[in-house]
Amino acid sequence: MVLSAFSARLRRLVVYVCVLALLIGCGLPLAGPRRAAPKRALVSATGTSSLATDDDLFVLEVPEGAAPAGTQMEIQPVSNPEPHAFSGLASLAAYRVTVGDQRSFDQPLTLRFGYDPESLRDDIDPAAQLTVAYLDEGTQRWVPADPVIDTAAKQVVVTTDHLSFWSLFGLEDNIVHSTHPNFDIYFNQNLNAPNLTGDLGGDDNIYRFASLVRSALVTAREGYAGTDDSGFIVPARSTVYIDDWGPDKTAEWGWLSKDIEIPTSYSSLEELEHDAAHELFHAVQNEYYSVAGMITNRWWMEATADYAAASMGTGHGLTGRLPLKFLTLPLDSAEDDIHMYQVAYFLDYLSSRGIAFPALFKAVAASDKDTLDAIAEHVAANGAFLPQLYNKFAYEMLFGGGVPRESVSGPVAEAMGQSHVEYTDPTAQVVHELSVPGPYATSLAAYTVKTDSNASYKVALSAIEPTAGVMVRYVINGPRGASDVLDTGVLEPGVSVPIQIVDGQTITFIATNSAPKTGYVTVVIDVQQGETSIERNRLATMYNKDYEANIAFSLQSSHPFEITNELISPNGETLVLILRLLAPVTKEKPATFTAKCEVTDLAFADPGDGVGRTPFIKQAYWYASGQVLADEVTVTATGVDTDVSRLSYEVELAYTNSEGETYQTGGALLVSIIIEY
Repeated sequence: MVLSAFSARLRRLVVYVCVLALLIGCGLPLAGPRRAAPKRALVSATGTSSLATDDDLFVLEVPEGAAPAGTQMEIQPVSNPEPHAFSGLASLAAYRVTVGDQRSFDQPLTLRFGYDPESLRDDIDPAAQLTVAYLDEGTQRWVPADPVIDTAAKQVVVTTDHLSFWSLFGLEDNIVHSTHPNFDIYFNQNLNAPNLTGDLGGDDNIYRFASLVRSALVTAREGYAGTDDSGFIVPARSTVYIDDWGPDKTAEWGWLSKDIEIPTSYSSLEELEHDAAHELFHAVQNEYYSVAGMITNRWWMEATADYAAASMGTGHGLTGRLPLKFLTLPLDSAEDDIHMYQVAYFLDYLSSRGIAFPALFKAVAASDKDTLDAIAEHVAANGAFLPQLYNKFAYEMLFGGGVPRESVSGPVAEAMGQSHVEYTDPTAQVVHELSVPGPYATSLAAYTVKTDSNASYKVALSAIEPTAGVMVRYVINGPRGASDVLDTGVLEPGVSVPIQIVDGQTITFIATNSAPKTGYVTVVIDVQQGETSIERNRLATMYNKDYEANIAFSLQSSHPFEITNELISPNGETLVLILRLLAPVTKEKPATFTAKCEVTDLAFADPGDGVGRTPFIKQAYWYASGQVLADEVTVTATGVDTDVSRLSYEVELAYTNSEGETYQTGGALLVSIIIEY
């Protein structure tokens, strides 16, 4: 179902507490007035105890040991029972059955409903027109059993481990039974139905509608079927009822009945196809989960059913747009029913990042972990990190355009109900604590530069002391709005990121939280002093000025610094830099330096020396705490044991002569860096 139809689907509320109560034990409701005196008998000490109605059309059998000897069995015939949800099924007989006060049984009891073959329709097999069901007290809906038709004895037989209000149902004369190897579809031939295909109308609209339902279910089943990584175990057969339940009814898979109900209230073929596929996937889920497990993880059931319907059961895809509110609620939130369906968009995002949906669903179903933990585990097994994917999902939805969302006229933070203020003094520090719900929800803090000047300001962004699970991303966008993204990146804890800002730009912090409880982080905009990078390009002479080459050097630092001394050695060989960090270095906030040096155009300084000889670099390395044979090195300092870091870059020079012989001449120190904390 597309998002616009979510509200219609969710007008129906499943009474989950009552369903769970059923799983524990059934109550014994009274429905309708009694039509005859009850039949009673006592459970015998040996053998099977039987009790039948006066007409022998209903028999209760209690096996030996199922109930204490002497317990009273009772059958109470009831007239005018609660009607079946499908108007095409009429109650042929109904009974209230009790065995003392016992509600559930370790040994199954047997119920036998007699029927008259002459009263059945000749055009439909008895098994397709007779069904037995019990009334669930909480939902007041009939739940079908799994009957066996004994045509020789003219009985419909069921076994049960609980007692309740039971009824035998038969089809009305005006009901059509459409058969398929995997579906039994029932509808009233006189039912009004919409014309969803635009064909010329007629009295057969209900037949056309039923044909569309059938095609939608068959197509969805074919899309789902398969036991390999690309498909699912599908139910062998499903019962489908088409009826007029009123304008507010939407398609439904019965948590207890496991039947699919399709109303005739649709105005869109695409919506009908999506809903039919969605409800059929609930039947698929039941192949992997118990009903109790499905109810406990309802958000996951609705999300996966909606995504499966869009991506596998139909060719429609997800056609709606997410509201910004979606990000403010945890993925598994039960606060908003619509939210559960919308999680399908996150599954779609995971799929676009290589996390195949069928394998994900089956891995989660097979896991004994909490659903979100099982998702994270499967994602990790596929080489990704779920908190990072969720953080990027939030960015793509808000700014990147990779996730469809509602259009907003103003800043996204305001539209999302988050903090958004003007940043009028970029020379002043901003400190803001964000609280982020969990698990997997988002909070924002946005600052729009408002200086009324053309000046450019250098500031540093950082995220301080995030609680476990909190990840912060910054986004810089221009005055054209959310799509005008100039820069983005993840803020590592305690590491500042320098940026240049001008009037009209907006700094947004996106904080996401994968932890189960509310998380916190302090985001900071600080005045940036000093530099965080340096580049130097020069022509250097080396090894007694015998060689020369172009040297390209660069240094990136997580902490701002100032250059206290810079010089070139008298022989032109070594660049010496002495830097002082302007931010403290601690174990909690270490400094990281990345240095790179490239040597090109190596030649003899005197062209005459190069006749018949070709110079080359035999070996190049950085020396930090040890030798690193590479042109680039990254060093991390914590300030625990020392207050200075030293880096140097050296090369070993050699040449080959015209005879191919190699001679090593010496080394050259090209860069020497001293970093003081």
